[in-house]
Amino acid sequence: MAQRRGSYTPAVDSANLLDIRRLHASTHQESQRRARAQRGTEPIAIHGRKLAFESVKVNGTALMVLDKWNDDRDIVLEAVQNNPHALRFASPDMKADRGVVMAAVRRHGFALYDAAPAMRDDYAIVLVAVAQYGRSLRYASARLRANAEVVVKAVMNDGEALEYAADELKVDILSPEGIVRTALASTGLALKHMDVDAKADRDLVKLAVERNGDALSFASAALRGDREIVLTAIQERKNLYDGIIRQPKNGRRIERRSLGNALAYASGELQDDMMVALAAVLHNPAAEAYARSPLIATDCH
Repeated sequence: MAQRRGSYTPAVDSANLLDIRRLHASTHQESQRRARAQRGTEPIAIHGRKLAFESVKVNGTALMVLDKWNDDRDIVLEAVQNNPHALRFASPDMKADRGVVMAAVRRHGFALYDAAPAMRDDYAIVLVAVAQYGRSLRYASARLRANAEVVVKAVMNDGEALEYAADELKVDILSPEGIVRTALASTGLALKHMDVDAKADRDLVKLAVERNGDALSFASAALRGDREIVLTAIQERKNLYDGIIRQPKNGRRIERRSLGNALAYASGELQDDMMVALAAVLHNPAAEAYARSPLIATDCH
């Protein structure tokens, strides 16, 4: 066939064609690897600082595969601002950098877990962390877990953060504005982490079961036999489980919904009590499993 004037068609033998296909496949694979690396799912050797910066801007946890840049403050700062969990992949120096750690805990208090010990003992950083995520109190230094202001801020966010407070702060049962009452105002389940005296304190237990009926399970044996306390627990409606998943607002933990079966934790005497059992079953038919009298449970249907 005659070749058209002015045009040129290079000869392509089978060997050259194979090389072209391999080059195309290699280029495609490299493109795919870069895409996966940006999602933080596959390591990639990134030598350019600008490319590293753009990678963590898309997904902060890409820092995991950027060992060469995990000590670059600008890159690490961008990474933790995108995803606070990226602090885990930062260099030791960056985990001890106050500005970097503060940026991380502002995004999520749990980032305190990955901070250097000195940062866990930094009052300002820990205060920001526990205000955002109460249970990050667990990762604070012993000194700050014994700091009343820090602990109050933590239990205001999540009453169950009381678990990680110093023991001496769990016995403040007299002051209306005390840590214990603040924790109970957040969630009745904080009663679980209080001392024996608090669990036997009638006013505190009543406050707890008003917030969450299931808190009755942590009360003293004597108060689980207290008719008024038990009736308050079984009739607690605002925390009755309704199958709705409630999202936290402004970083504050939403009270976990109770199961509405507080009768299960009442004394045997009160489970035998006709009026108590009737109130429980009328409030929640599932309580019939804990009513001692089958007749009462059956008659309520």
